[in-house]
Parts: sequence; C-alpha cells; structure tokens
Amino acid sequence: MNMPTTIRLPLSKSIANRVMLIRVLTGERLFPVDVDECEDIRVMARALVSSSETLVNAGASGTALRFLAAYFSMQEGRTVSLLSEHGQGMRPIQGLLDVLRRMGADIADVGSLRGHQILINGKKLRGGEISLPAEISSQYASALLLIAPYVSGEELRIKMEGAIASRPYIDMTLQVMRDFGGEASWEDERTLCVKHTPYVNLPHYLIEPDWSAAAYWYEFMALSSDARTLFLSGLRADSYQGDSRVARYFDMLGVQTTYTPEGVYLTRKVRTAERLEMNLSDTPDLVQSLVVTCALLGIPFVFSGLHHLQYKETNRLVALIAEMASLGYTLGHDGAETLSWDGAVRPVQSFRIHTYGDHRMAMAFAPAYLCFPNLTIANPEVVSKSYPRFWEDMKGVYGGLPFE
Repeated sequence: MNMPTTIRLPLSKSIANRVMLIRVLTGERLFPVDVDECEDIRVMARALVSSSETLVNAGASGTALRFLAAYFSMQEGRTVSLLSEHGQGMRPIQGLLDVLRRMGADIADVGSLRGHQILINGKKLRGGEISLPAEISSQYASALLLIAPYVSGEELRIKMEGAIASRPYIDMTLQVMRDFGGEASWEDERTLCVKHTPYVNLPHYLIEPDWSAAAYWYEFMALSSDARTLFLSGLRADSYQGDSRVARYFDMLGVQTTYTPEGVYLTRKVRTAERLEMNLSDTPDLVQSLVVTCALLGIPFVFSGLHHLQYKETNRLVALIAEMASLGYTLGHDGAETLSWDGAVRPVQSFRIHTYGDHRMAMAFAPAYLCFPNLTIANPEVVSKSYPRFWEDMKGVYGGLPFE
C-alpha cells in the first residue's frame, strides 16, 4: 500500500442531531459535538439551546424542521414559531403535524413566502397507538420516537403505513435511543414501540464520521486514473449508518475498502460490475454518487426505489436527469420510481453543473472533474450544509477545484 492521503470526514449529522435532542430531553444543554461541523448541526444546536426565543429558524434542514416540530410540541407552556427556508424544494411535514395533533399537539403550518412557518403552543402529548405515513420521510418516525419516552398515558406504538422510506435511519434512531437508556424497538415488521423509560445522560458519547460524505471519496477513487490510497479516519465496519453500504456498492465499481480500528483505507481494484440493477430505497443519499460514477465508468444501470428523492433539498430525480444530460448522458425514468442509463453517450452540451441549492448535487458531481477538466460547479458554497471542508479537502488531494 502506498503512502495514504488522510481525509477527516465531518461528523454524521444524522447521529449528532439525534444525540443533541436526546441530551436536551435529559436536561443537558452542552453538546459533545463541534457545532461548526456543518450547517445542519449548527441549526439544530442553536434551536435547542434557545430556551426563551419564540422565533426559531430551522434553515434548510429537513431533519431540524421535523425533529424540532416534535420537540417544541411537547414543551408545555412554550409558544414557538418554527420557520424553514425551502430553497429549491419544500420539505414535506404535513403528515407529521397531523399525527402530532392526534397526540394532543396545538400545531399548525401557516406557511410563508420562504417556506414553512409552524406555530406551536407546547402541550403534554399523549401516547397510545398511532398510524404514520411511512413513504415520505423516515424522519417523521424518528421525530416521534425521540420524544416518545416522555409522552403521557400509554406507551407510544407507531403503525407504519405504506412503503417505509429509508428504514436504516429509523434503525439508527432506535440504536441511539437504546444507547441512552431508552427502550424502543420494532414490535413487528411495521410497528414501533417505545416504553416510558427516560434517557440517561452520556457526556462522552462518541459520534461517528459521516458515511454519506465518504461516498464522494469512493467516487474519486473509482474515477481516478492514479494508484493513490485514501484513508478515511474514524469510519467503522459496525456503523449505525445505513450509508456504510457504500463500501459494498463501490467494491463492484473498483474500490476496495480495508477496515482498521482507526478508519478505512480505499484502494483501487479490478472492477467487476458490467451492469447494475439495485433498489436504493434504503440509501437515497447514495443515488447521486452511484448515477454519476456508473455513467462516467460506462456501466449501464437501473436504480429503483427512488420515490422519495423528490422530497429532498430539491427534486433530485429532475436535477439528476438535467445535469447528466448536460454531460451527454440521457437517463431514462419510470415516473418518480426508477432511473436508468443504457450506455449511450451524446455530445456534451455544457460543462456547468447546476446545484439547485442541494449540497449533494455539488459533491456528487465534483469527481466528474477528473473526467471533464473544464467542468464547473455553480454555487459551490452549498456544501456547507453537511461538509464545509469539502472543497479544501478536494484541492488538497487533487490539486484543483471545479470552480476556479
């Protein structure tokens, strides 16, 4: 193995935001995370430590919006106006608000020109059995699970209705809750149950680096022509994060993962995939990386289970189709469910990638710079949402940037 280049990934914002909410419910308001890791963590931390403000801004974070709606709903006697900025796409929340109202919440989304404006008068919420639409966002379930130990009356049982989106994120929530002493589990394939066991404070809880952010370095390795080794510090084989599956996916695309107690080494290997057909409903944040990588490697694909990509920072299905077409790759699609590519490449129309206010569009297309040296990324600052150091890290490894 040659001398590796070390990359320090940002913390998993998914785990960090769950940990911060749990710690506030134990009465703790000092967080064992670097809140400057990314915008989503900073937004959540600022909202949770604010005990007197009536106006709270969740920014463009869907996680913060949904988690905070549930949290403030149960803060008895507190009135809050919770705002969000939708940017290119409105983050759905109505299904969660409907369930919170059935639990006794006084909550309404009156909307605004910029996004959501949710008016909340904190009440004691009731437990019991509820039905929850599962196909829009796993964050509906996670928001309810996190506050469930503190509802009144019966323990909370959540019946998931419809196809369950991003189930690994629900499993992550259950794991983190159990780490803090909560009693929460799947009762059966479609029912979640949470007992009235309060959380315990764990001041030195270790938060993993972000496997979703690792995907872009897997892309770079797959598309690079050199034999360098990358070391991604802190990543674990036994991760709570569903996106750790990126290692398995990219093994087929020519990237070998070697696990050590300190992190993972990425090296080149023989590519085995000639064509890929996969259901990615459990790992939606990896779709853009896989689409870009497969097309640039000339590997036809059919990716299904993509329904809820339309509810992300932007409609990622529409954005991917448009930006891949600008590079000469025409994607097929079956409504909002499937994206495919048949292997044909057309003349390049443009070397400018639009990001639609979506951090993952910017980072997923950045490795295409290795194949298209004239590539430029519009609005590169959007990476601050999850990985503020991304461009600095890219320049350190590859010596150039797609917007200079």
